[in-house]
Amino acid sequence: MPFRPAAVVTYMLRADRIHRWAPLAPALFHLALVHVYGRTPVERAEAQAVRRM
Repeated sequence: MPFRPAAVVTYMLRADRIHRWAPLAPALFHLALVHVYGRTPVERAEAQAVRRM
């Protein structure tokens, strides 16, 4: 899986994975993505993924 905002967020929100994360894992993935891609593209990808749920 590539480390791109849409791919990571989609993977994290999969039905079989969504409740299996350690409490800090989503925040760490978010911060790592923001570090690489910037806040706006990451938040846009997250919003799109949530809308598709």
